[in-house]
Amino acid sequence: MGFIVEEALLRNVKMPDTLQAAIQNKLKTEQENQQMKFVLEKERQEAERKRIEAQGIADSQKIISGGLSNQVL
Repeated sequence: MGFIVEEALLRNVKMPDTLQAAIQNKLKTEQENQQMKFVLEKERQEAERKRIEAQGIADSQKIISGGLSNQVL
């Protein structure tokens, strides 16, 4: 007759330094990737905002220039 261990709680587990460093490097890389994705999305949104603003200015200038004629000038 024997025991069947279904769960065990381990405390203060010391991993080898190389494994710990590898885990930290992976986490750091993942954080950098997430940061880059955030920056790229922010830049895309800013570029879209500038395109919309430029289109609005172009439309405004088109309306204004269409209303002017040589007689008015």
